[in-house]
Amino acid sequence: MTRRSSTVRAAAALSGFATAAALTLAAPSHAAPDGAAAAGNPVVTRHSVTLISGDRVLLQRLAGGNDVATVQPNTARLGVSYATREVDDQVYVIPTDAMPLLAAGKLDEELFNVSALVANGYDDAASDSIGLIVAYQPGVATAGRAAAPAGTRPELTLESINARSVREDKAKAHDFWAGLTGTPDTGTETNAKTMASQIGKIWLNRRVQVSLAESVPQVGAPQAWAAGFDGAGTRIAVLDTGVDATHPDLDAGKVVAAANFSTDADPLDRHGHGTHVASI
Repeated sequence: MTRRSSTVRAAAALSGFATAAALTLAAPSHAAPDGAAAAGNPVVTRHSVTLISGDRVLLQRLAGGNDVATVQPNTARLGVSYATREVDDQVYVIPTDAMPLLAAGKLDEELFNVSALVANGYDDAASDSIGLIVAYQPGVATAGRAAAPAGTRPELTLESINARSVREDKAKAHDFWAGLTGTPDTGTETNAKTMASQIGKIWLNRRVQVSLAESVPQVGAPQAWAAGFDGAGTRIAVLDTGVDATHPDLDAGKVVAAANFSTDADPLDRHGHGTHVASI
């Protein structure tokens, strides 16, 4: 791969990226597959991934375990360069026009982690959109009233962190990126700059998995299971912040009774912790 010094200098300024491997430009779209085959190192997995900027990346895993990321040129962004790097087996592809936003803390660097996008089901074969969490500037905009960024559809309002979850439509990635960067060719430069000034940071909405690897052994559950106790027919009382009996984790009939020992008007859970514990 060739290296372009201007790209390296710009990317080296990003916080959190200064100590990793050297940056290189992604190879032309035809080079990586041919080079891999010539070296007798066949491709075992291949994923097309569209970034939030609208750039498309081909991520290939070779038989030897190495990953190759190749930017597939976008005719509307021919003046943009791309830096690639691998950190702890995670491949990042960063457009040069995203670097100032990353350096300013406006964007989550994981938005350009192509490996993570694939792992979270955001590759092009699995999804036509990307889940984002848009945090708004405190005192500047309120998530419940602020407009969602262009090219996205709003989902949930997260009042506790003044944010909202949205889905960026990959087919409208140009609108989203132009609105975020205030690109004049949208014809709405003023609105774009207003939107950009309201946003505190945009995060990748990553999928999480529950793990009971530590808590289950701490309460002696494996020993109870070994002794034949599987919970069948057992009733459990949870004294906590109440319960939301309509929660999907609590199927119909699982909550058989509720009592209110507080000064609240009812045993409904307005905090969430009691429902969390009851679902466990």
